[in-house]
Amino acid sequence: MKKIILKRLGQKRTSEYIPKDPTILIRIVNPFGKQSVYTSMDESLYVDVLHLKFSDVDLYRYPIKTKEYYMTNIRKRNHENIVFFDEKMAKQILTFVKKNINKCDMILCHCLGGFSRSPGVLMGLKKSFEECNYEKFNPSYYNKFVSETIIKTSENTGY
Repeated sequence: MKKIILKRLGQKRTSEYIPKDPTILIRIVNPFGKQSVYTSMDESLYVDVLHLKFSDVDLYRYPIKTKEYYMTNIRKRNHENIVFFDEKMAKQILTFVKKNINKCDMILCHCLGGFSRSPGVLMGLKKSFEECNYEKFNPSYYNKFVSETIIKTSENTGY
């Protein structure tokens, strides 16, 4: 069976990255503020591209902090709304990957820093698609809320 390579990068490195193999790209930015704009890059180098906007909130890592906590305390501090990752976004990702899995050798996912949301997405895909079970992709930290939402959505929808 074909194995898909999973790769994560931060926004700056992604804008300079040139894929050598057929690659699909998942781009994640913040929903509001100065980091809500996708950096310019040549998206024609990719088989397909998915754009998502959601906040970097991991409700599993800090279980004492609920959505209500984030909405009241973080919004006051950052003067922005928070967009939580949800099942609808997970379905978008799963549908996007399922549509393109036979056309690519790599899935590249980027967020602002490349340390939380993008590895969270890739860990969810690793556990949802047999082709994505790439042994070398094993980040020490990832957004567990994102990955678990993808896994649960995959199990509930039969991906």
